[in-house]
Amino acid sequence: MSRLIIVSHRLPFTGAFVNDELILKPSMGGLVSGLLPLLDENTIWVGSDGITQKLNKAQRAIVHEAFQQRGCTTVRLPQRAHHAFYNDISNGVFWPLYHNQTGRLPLTMPHWNEYQLINRLYAEKLAEIVQPGDTVWIHDYHLQLLPRMIRDKDLGVSIAFFLHIPFPPAEIFRMLPIREEILEGILGADTIGFHTESYARHFQQAVESIVSYPKVTGGLLVHGRRVEVAVAPLGVDGPRWETMATSQHRGVLVDAIDKMRQDNPDLQIFFSVDRLDYTKGLPRKLLALERLLENNPDLRGKIALIQIAPGSRGNLTAYSRYKLQVEQMIGAINGRFGFPGYQPIHYYASPFSAEELGQAYRKVNVMLVSPLMDGMNLVAKEFIASRPDHDGVLILSEFAGATHELAEGLLINPYDIEATARTMRQALTMPCEERQLRMKKMRERVMKFDARQWVQQFFGHRKGSATPLASDFDRQYVQSSGMSRIIEMLERPLTLFIDYDGTLFPIVRRPDLASPDSSLIMLLSKLSHTPGVEVHIVSGRRFDELFHWFHRLPVHIHGEHGGISFDPVSRRRNFLFDPKKESPLLQRVQAIFQQYKALHKGVLIENKAFSTVLHYRMVEVGAMERHLLALTQEIKALDGADELDILAGKKNIEVRFKGISKGQVVERRLARDDQRTYVAIGDDRTDEEMFAALKGRGITISVGDSISDAAYSLRDSSAVREFLRLLEAHLNSTGRAYRPEPKAATCETPEDENLPHTRPSGGRSQ
Repeated sequence: MSRLIIVSHRLPFTGAFVNDELILKPSMGGLVSGLLPLLDENTIWVGSDGITQKLNKAQRAIVHEAFQQRGCTTVRLPQRAHHAFYNDISNGVFWPLYHNQTGRLPLTMPHWNEYQLINRLYAEKLAEIVQPGDTVWIHDYHLQLLPRMIRDKDLGVSIAFFLHIPFPPAEIFRMLPIREEILEGILGADTIGFHTESYARHFQQAVESIVSYPKVTGGLLVHGRRVEVAVAPLGVDGPRWETMATSQHRGVLVDAIDKMRQDNPDLQIFFSVDRLDYTKGLPRKLLALERLLENNPDLRGKIALIQIAPGSRGNLTAYSRYKLQVEQMIGAINGRFGFPGYQPIHYYASPFSAEELGQAYRKVNVMLVSPLMDGMNLVAKEFIASRPDHDGVLILSEFAGATHELAEGLLINPYDIEATARTMRQALTMPCEERQLRMKKMRERVMKFDARQWVQQFFGHRKGSATPLASDFDRQYVQSSGMSRIIEMLERPLTLFIDYDGTLFPIVRRPDLASPDSSLIMLLSKLSHTPGVEVHIVSGRRFDELFHWFHRLPVHIHGEHGGISFDPVSRRRNFLFDPKKESPLLQRVQAIFQQYKALHKGVLIENKAFSTVLHYRMVEVGAMERHLLALTQEIKALDGADELDILAGKKNIEVRFKGISKGQVVERRLARDDQRTYVAIGDDRTDEEMFAALKGRGITISVGDSISDAAYSLRDSSAVREFLRLLEAHLNSTGRAYRPEPKAATCETPEDENLPHTRPSGGRSQ
């Protein structure tokens, strides 16, 4: 039977040795409360034990056994590396960035190596314990590289990832220097989950704009496999909270509330439970309370705020300063508005058990949840579940993920101090009938959608979607072993048709930055000098650019989709037709492109002999996409537009003359010689023309994430280079001598002239 492997930074229990005895207790936090009910005989939870004491070998064995008995597997983490991973990267970089607190980002990217190391240690532990068919469910921002690491190990498992904090808008995420690495890490999963639609949308926009994987229905297309993007808000165990709220359990917190009411029977109590974290908005909450008391002198002595804020990451300087700021504000407000027997704020810096919180939720008048940004915030749901009396008022920040489910609460903008104070006054004066109606509606949802419903909702997105788009070997992503199998099928004489951008060289933001590196030149040189091998570079780039890069190699160069070709044997360049006769029509297209360039910062226009291209890779996400239909219609309205093809590429629009295509390059070569092995490799729509021309006559290989008619697919340009290196080594290995053909083949146009030609009629079009 397949198992569920839950993976998180911390295990659901924390431990410490007291007088040589290991004491374990449940960890705090929404993740633990949501997932702990799932821990059964068919589930394993993998994570760090969180023990900071220095342990000897015997104590380590005790810890391992104690956690194993509770269904947990511990990951040992080197203390110094873990400190840097947790404090400097996870909470020093990702936490503020994802909560839109960009002013708190460090000036440099500290300890990125440690973050990679800790993720790698988790991957190694999982490789030891998982079995084929298991589902590995990774949680939160600490382990964003782990999905890709597991996928690269090819363990035969299904991989899911859930982010429990917000994912920021793409414009903010782009600030992260390691943005590509983080996205690629997360995209190793089969399903990626978020609490709200907005977080999921932000993630997809970041993927599109930064690593250029396209959206498909329900998710993204990554290296030929569909990655589901799921929205599943986390719930709480409603019946459990109701039971705790109605129990007779008593503790320090409950006794304190009863004492406050005994001293002041008419006292109305605001209640807040937050970690002491700058994203929770405590200073603004305190300012709102101060403003409420300023504007309503009649409330002095009649209201109080119980603020529970246990310390959070106190060893970070930013948190220490924040704690001091909060305590100073509380002291100032109490000093200003308090009097003998009364203080407006009761502050608790220590955590309380769930049982005590449930009892307290039942006794207070108003629950005040006012984070500046929060992934979900289960405190609001805990409060609602603890109110079987259908009474009490919830004030909820509109920047908490829970807002989407709890719209009947009084929603506030925590940045607006005056409006928050007015809402607090409204909560105190709300009629009983209205309080109960609002609570009843919210409670129906909270009690229905518990943690198990959350799991079912999340994994319900994954049915039939985690497999590659093709199920047989011929259409799946080819690994190194698969490359060798393809190469074994190739015989000489051999002709290779290879695209450049996205195939031999990765896609870059500016086309002019993609000049070939020395290793690529060396690889192509070895291949093209191999007896019996003919190399054709077939690209949409300007011919002059390609010629400058490759004319010293014995390779055939086809620029502008084959509009201009160069034969290394005859040293002649051949034109399909005269570009001078066609330039007026292209100039009108270029004028339209210039209008859109003026509207959008980052647009680049590339003019070629037989086409013109508008590149918008550097334009703000979604800005140019909104105008593509209008742009296309303007071009189609031009006189002579029936002579043009409009091609949508990867963040570009190319307009070229009909009769030009990479397919014609292949067809011309096929017409000259039938007794060869042919291979075509490319990554975009224009390369599908080569695949179609070669259908049934050779091997076709697509590159990247596009849906393709090619028989095989490689992950990216680095995989293409690996394939070509393996091919060259195979062909030149000892014992594989080849007798060259008596006459070298050429790829001249039928007229075989070094002069411009008239454009052929009835040419291929997209």
